[in-house]
Amino acid sequence: MRHDEAHRYHDRALAYLHGTRHGVRAATAARPVSREDEAHIAIAIEGDGDERRIVLRVKALDNATLRTIKVMRELGHVPSDVRVEEVGLLSGHGAQDAVSPIRPGVACANEHGPSGTLGCFLDSDDGKLILSANHVLALENRALKGSSIVQPKLGIVGEREIALLHDAQDLFSAGNLMDAAVAKLTVNDINSTIFNNVDINGVRTTPLVTGETLTKFGQSTEERSGNFLSMTSNVSLKMRFDTYSFDDQIEINSTGQPFSAGGDSGALVYDDQKRAVGIVIGGNNSNRSFVTPIARILERFNATLS
Repeated sequence: MRHDEAHRYHDRALAYLHGTRHGVRAATAARPVSREDEAHIAIAIEGDGDERRIVLRVKALDNATLRTIKVMRELGHVPSDVRVEEVGLLSGHGAQDAVSPIRPGVACANEHGPSGTLGCFLDSDDGKLILSANHVLALENRALKGSSIVQPKLGIVGEREIALLHDAQDLFSAGNLMDAAVAKLTVNDINSTIFNNVDINGVRTTPLVTGETLTKFGQSTEERSGNFLSMTSNVSLKMRFDTYSFDDQIEINSTGQPFSAGGDSGALVYDDQKRAVGIVIGGNNSNRSFVTPIARILERFNATLS
C-alpha cells in the first residue's frame, strides 16, 4: 500500500488501542478492557517508499488479543489481511565493572535501583550530562532530582558517584514517545569514545532503511548488531514497577544472538557511518529490540551530543 494509506491505518489503529487501554471502546465492543486482560498489540509500518504494509506484533495469540484484532479488522482500523506476529513479552532492559575514565557503554545506576547502560554524554546550558533511560536513572519517575547516579551500581566493589539526576521525561501508561533521563556529571575523568572504541561523529537525520544495519554497545550483551525493521507504535514494555506503552519507536530485528538484553537499556545505537540513532529502551531478550530516536531526546533536553 502507499505510504499515506499505511499511516492512516496506523493512526486509526493507534487511536483505537489507546482508547481500549483507558477503558473506552467502540459501540460494537462488548465491554472495556481491564489491565489484566488487555491485549498487547504493537502497530508496525514496514517497507520503504510507497511499498508499505501494516504488521501487528503481539505478546501472545490469546483470546483478548484475537478479539481485539477481529474488531479492528471489522472496523477497518487495519487491513483485513493484516499480518500478525507473536513476539512474546517485551520488557525494559534493566553489569558490572567499575571503569575510569567513564565512557559510553559502561554500567550506571540510580543509587536506589538496578543498573543499565550509560548511553552517551551530552552538552547543555546546564553543563555536561549523561544520557540513559528513565527507568535506569529516574526509576520510572520515582527518583528525586539530585539523587545519586553511581557506576557501576551500589554495592559493587569500586562503586562511586558519577552524576546527580538532573531531568527526566515522565513515563505514562500510554502515549510515551521516549524513555529517557539525564544526570549532571560530578566527575571529570570521562572519554566520549564508546567502550568498543567507536567515535560517534554526528546524529542521523535521514530516515532509516529497511534491513539497514544498526549497532550498539551495552553492559550485558556488549557489541551487537541488528537490522532496522520498522517504526512501531503501541509497544508495551514491562518495567520494574509498571507497564508502559510507547509510540513511534525504532524496531530492530536480530537473528542468532539478541541485539539487547537486561542491563542494556540506555545503550546508544548507531549506524554504519557512526551516527547516533537512538537509545535502547527494551525488547523481548530474543529477536526484537526497541529504540527511542535520539533526535527527539536531544530536543526534549535542549542538548547536543558531546
